[in-house]
Amino acid sequence: MLLNMGTELVGAFIGFLLLQVVLKRVADTDGYQTQGFAYDHFVREVRNAKKVVRIFSTFVWLLSDNDTYKEVKEEFFANLQTALHASSELEVEILLLDPYSDAAKQRREDLKHSEDDFIDAVSIGKHNLSELFYFLNNYPALRKRVHVRIYDTLPRFQMFQVDNEASISFFPLEKTVTHSRTSRYNLTMNSPLGSYLTHSFQELWDAKRRTLTLDDYMQVSVTYLENTHRTKFVKDDLSKAFYLLYSLPRDRKRVDQLEGLENIKIIWHHEEIYCKLRKLSQEKDRDTYTKVCELAEQKYAASSAQFQFIFEAEKIERNPPTFIDRVQPYTDPD
Repeated sequence: MLLNMGTELVGAFIGFLLLQVVLKRVADTDGYQTQGFAYDHFVREVRNAKKVVRIFSTFVWLLSDNDTYKEVKEEFFANLQTALHASSELEVEILLLDPYSDAAKQRREDLKHSEDDFIDAVSIGKHNLSELFYFLNNYPALRKRVHVRIYDTLPRFQMFQVDNEASISFFPLEKTVTHSRTSRYNLTMNSPLGSYLTHSFQELWDAKRRTLTLDDYMQVSVTYLENTHRTKFVKDDLSKAFYLLYSLPRDRKRVDQLEGLENIKIIWHHEEIYCKLRKLSQEKDRDTYTKVCELAEQKYAASSAQFQFIFEAEKIERNPPTFIDRVQPYTDPD
């Protein structure tokens, strides 16, 4: 893990240096430098978008539960719907950092001594994704043109784009990229720098092994007895345990079928995980049950009371060992 993080840091640093060289030509590409970022201006521009809206960041205050941004968040979602209905060519692409990734934890460490109050990049990121998830659930027709992906590597820059105009920034230590004292660069996307940014964004967007769709982040695929369904879940970073969440009355029949089953297949982060399920008891598993409820509330920004059934998924070996395996040390073929 440390080696991977080190490699990502080197890659991010090289990207930073390359971008610094290109930024020397900002003045020649109709670009200019500003301090801080005005979410309200961006939201107004979204209303008139014709071709593309892009957000590329670790997290965004715009989609947080901070009361300061409550009105502008509501305006953003309203303007997004207006723009999508007005232009059939408009596509929305939002790329945010996976709150459970090592990169998110690193960013949280960076912001521990922020010039603002302590900023928990992980918690804000979780809320960002729950806001987008519920918005798209409420307006399913928009799913065809509003695309959200979650990435797990250190980003090179942050970007807000509406059609041919964009605002970008690096990721400074101890303050957020939209802080009033953070330098930003506004530019046109048909410039050489704009082409570089588009390529970098698209490269990460298309990296399927480093990204997840919003649906895959919020729900896992569960297969048992040749039946497949999707359900909400949480993962405990400390114990690495998976917990599947089910509700009444919708999941009553499914819960009865799942209890005690083995060889359940879960697909998470492009990986097939085989496991057996154990239903948690609020009394016998009180501490674990309480912890899972807390994790569920953080991830889904909703009361855990909606999840009446919680299953712990214990990973198992997919295939039993052969006769030779019983004689020799057994190695998982996967």
